[in-house]
Order: sequence, then structure tokens, then C-alpha cells
Amino acid sequence: MSAESFFQYFDLPITAYPLKQAPAQAHNHEFCEIVVIIKGQGIHECNCNSSLIKVGDVLFIPPGMTHGYDKTEDLELINILYLPSRLGISGLDIASSEFYGLVISSKIPSEKNLAAPVIALNEDELAETRRLCRLLEKEHEECAYGHEFACQTLFMELLLLFSRIYERCKNRKRASTQNRIGNVIAYLNRHYAEKISLESLAGKAGMSQRNMIRLFEIATGTTPVNYLLHLRVYQAAAMLRTTAHSVSEIAEKCGFNDSNYFSRQFHRLTCKTPSAFRKGSPRMNR
Repeated sequence: MSAESFFQYFDLPITAYPLKQAPAQAHNHEFCEIVVIIKGQGIHECNCNSSLIKVGDVLFIPPGMTHGYDKTEDLELINILYLPSRLGISGLDIASSEFYGLVISSKIPSEKNLAAPVIALNEDELAETRRLCRLLEKEHEECAYGHEFACQTLFMELLLLFSRIYERCKNRKRASTQNRIGNVIAYLNRHYAEKISLESLAGKAGMSQRNMIRLFEIATGTTPVNYLLHLRVYQAAAMLRTTAHSVSEIAEKCGFNDSNYFSRQFHRLTCKTPSAFRKGSPRMNR
């Protein structure tokens, strides 16, 4: 779909209109599109992905991205169409935000599924969005003096609203992720002597195994397996200093089923054998 087909004036880079969405075959367009769902629900299909969309959801479709809709019997939406290259907002502080990078510069993270909403509006946010879009439609219809400036201003208000919601959701998601990885770390600290699998840790975190490992490394600087190994060796070192248990007993109590493997790992991490470490430690209270 060409830009000229949708913009009243090619020099005016923004337009918005409400639409009762019928099922639409896959298509793409030369402009950017922000879609606000104002009623009902449906299926949004984009780049071989699909997602349920409902009231309050906001979608972003960059230029050239193929997308369409299905199961749209009661789906109503507002399309906000714009040409980023003709918007004069690049020098403002919002230009450094992740949301700006997404919807203005089309900087799309590799893991981003654009079939799914980029943000979800609550009732008050949706009402404010509809108000701003109605004003934008009115400016287009009346073409009064200054309507080009008014349209750009209204679009900037929408962009600010969406950007703040996006940042709030991102911070909430980050805090949730930190809590879930924190739960994994706490679990390892309590249950280091037990048999622990990556699958079980991913279940504790409520995420995929691959994602759990990636986020764990970001949080701790090491993998869950390496963290657990260091934790077990650390606990074994403490027991060598403070108990009279044999090396084999300590290995078992710290989660090592093979005392030879334990001795190798202990030496690798401390540069001493368990026996040498015990001899070099302060005398124990027995």
C-alpha cells in the first residue's frame, strides 16, 4: 500500500481513522502503523506469527512488514498512520527511549514478536488515546489554520503517552524477571546438596530453559551450572575447616556423588586438594 493512498496531504505525515476491521489478507505498506484496539478481539498475524488481540492492545507495524487479521467479527480499532522521516522530533529527549527506537526508527529487537501487542492500555489510558485520536481526526476533517502543527502536536502527545506506558511495563517486567532469577539463586543456595536439573530451575523461574540461563548469566555473570559448582565447593571448604567428616562424606553432603570428581573440581577451583586444604586451615574445634 502506497503512502499517497492514505495521506490527505503528502507533506502532512500523520493520519488516524477508526475502523471496524474485517478479516484482512496479508499485506504491507510504505508507512508505519500504530493500531489501537478499541472493541472486541481478533487474531493478528504478522511475519508467520499470530497473536490474540483485545481491547486496549496497541500494535506496531513497520514499513514492509506483512500482516493481516482473522476472526474479527466484533473487532474495532483505530489506525494511526505516519511517515517517520517527516516528523521533526528527533532532537527531543524521547528520541533516546526504546519505544521511540521501535516505532520511529523501526529498531526491532530480534526476539520481538510484532504479531503481539507492544503495550496494553488500561481503561483511562484507552479513553485518553481515543480523545487524542478524535482530535487528530477533527483536525484532518476541518483543515483549519495550523492544523498541520496541531496534528504533529497530537501525535507527539500520543507518542509520549505510549512511551511512558512502555517504560512502565518494561520496568515492571524487569523487576519480575529479577525476582524470578532471585528465586532460582535462593533455591540453589538452599538445595545445593540435592540433585538439581536445568529443567527444574527453569520451572522455578517460570520461563524456558534457554531464557532462564541467559537471564541468570546477566544477573550473576555465570551459568547456573557453574554457580552451583562454586557453591558446592564453597560449602565443602567450610565443612573441611569446621568438621571432622571424611572427604567422601563432605563430597556427598555437598551434592557430589563421586568423591574423585569432587576432588578434581575442588583442586581446580582452589588450587589445593581437599586434604591439603584441610591441613592448611586453622585447627578445628572438636
